[in-house]
Amino acid sequence: MVSNILYLLLLFVGTVVLLTLQKPLFLLWYAELASEAEVAELWGVVSHGISLDATMAGYICAIPILLTLLCLWLPSVWWHRVQRVWCYTAAVIVAVTFSVNLGLYEFWGFPLDGSIFQYLATPKEAMASVTVSQFCIQSLVAVVYGALLIAMYHTVLRIFKVQVAGNWGRKLIYSLLLLLFAGLDFLAIRGGTTTAVANVSKVYFSDNIFLNHAAVNPTFSLLSSISDGENLDRYDYYSTEQCAAQMATIMADNDAEPTENLLTQSRPNIVLILAESFGRTTTDCTVGGQAVAPNLQRLKGEGVWFENMIASSFRTDRGVLATLSGFCAQPTMSIMKEPQRASHLPSIARSLRSEGYSTSYIHGGDLNFTNMASYLYATGFDKLVAYKDLHFDAPTSKWGYADDVLADYFTGHIIAQSEQSAPYFAV
Repeated sequence: MVSNILYLLLLFVGTVVLLTLQKPLFLLWYAELASEAEVAELWGVVSHGISLDATMAGYICAIPILLTLLCLWLPSVWWHRVQRVWCYTAAVIVAVTFSVNLGLYEFWGFPLDGSIFQYLATPKEAMASVTVSQFCIQSLVAVVYGALLIAMYHTVLRIFKVQVAGNWGRKLIYSLLLLLFAGLDFLAIRGGTTTAVANVSKVYFSDNIFLNHAAVNPTFSLLSSISDGENLDRYDYYSTEQCAAQMATIMADNDAEPTENLLTQSRPNIVLILAESFGRTTTDCTVGGQAVAPNLQRLKGEGVWFENMIASSFRTDRGVLATLSGFCAQPTMSIMKEPQRASHLPSIARSLRSEGYSTSYIHGGDLNFTNMASYLYATGFDKLVAYKDLHFDAPTSKWGYADDVLADYFTGHIIAQSEQSAPYFAV
């Protein structure tokens, strides 16, 4: 049974190593784009991307772990064959998705996702833009890489032994060891013990979007996009004509009216503070005659107050995206969880960065939650600071540091930004 524990360990490690190999191969394939990055950034593709590779390896190893446990109590010559079929099938799927992602990224500009199935529905049209040479090269990549995976699995599978009837005590001990191994495998699948589960945002580390895309495991990207997809046609309650008529009254042309300029300079520094669950019912409240938010009340009297501002959603990912990109929240889905869509949204940060602004986003929690980091990098933020980057001598909750602790850090960040010559946008 010791050989089977070794088998599972080598199966996981070997899968991670060969999945990680995709990163340098991808960078070599797109050497022109990769040449713009420094060596440390290229290494970051591998070091950050390995977390999703481990997650994908966890999925692949889940069935072999279960089969090995069953083999302990229900010996059968079939277990070895089932293990082989599963591993070889996984190798083919991984090789094909890697090869397809390698070819399509040039045209799509984002990692492989579920939209590929829309093209497969009409294969003739899908192949219209693919030359014979391109098809042959991509097929060769899939065959060579798949053969490498299968060779590794074939070698490791030789260690696996079908358990014969034996001592019940030994079986129980090995069963507990396998369950422990299964628990560790589940952690790899989940992506760790933090509040954020495995998602493509976990490997985003740079404001160079190409490097982030290179770090993404294409098989994971494909599978996760399929599970997150939703048909939005159910919300088409009005015809196109009715929508246009109603929106025309809302989006009326007001150019005829003079615009009142409230700014004293054309390129001011901009600070945007997002405070969750801090609505008017809280800010207008008093306790024992003392205002809960006295400074906000003061600013309300001194500045511009929007009387009828209404939240776009009840969730962080929808609200942040609505604020920074002006995209209304969807009823039961989050666009932020679909990086290929979110990256194309307009954004305040991207517009300001094009005007020479430095852009930063400071967050007391985990930016991997709901793919937030991928959205922020893709829409124009140069610098992201999150819970893992902050080391305060202060208590934390599962959502990170409290607002007062983060506020002190943010104040220092703004002061430092103000000493620079370029204007800044800090959130």
